[in-house]
Amino acid sequence: MIEWSPICRKLKAPLSYRLADAAAATLRSMTEGRNHEIFMTGLNLGRLGLSPNEIEAELNAVVGSEPHMKRKIPGVIGSLRKYGRS
Repeated sequence: MIEWSPICRKLKAPLSYRLADAAAATLRSMTEGRNHEIFMTGLNLGRLGLSPNEIEAELNAVVGSEPHMKRKIPGVIGSLRKYGRS
């Protein structure tokens, strides 16, 4: 099971928590083609009610210390504001 930060734990519904958990697990297991998946993970976290700052914190928690993926997060947040959730 993915260890989420306290921000994501505010999700009250067990189903929502499981969906977020599954999305993060998918993203962590991938080695290629993660651009779309990190965007979709952010979009789904937004649909669960997290703010852009909370989404950014969760994505940072999911990608861990991987510099290549950390550099993608600001672009994901910008795309979410433009195309997904704002």
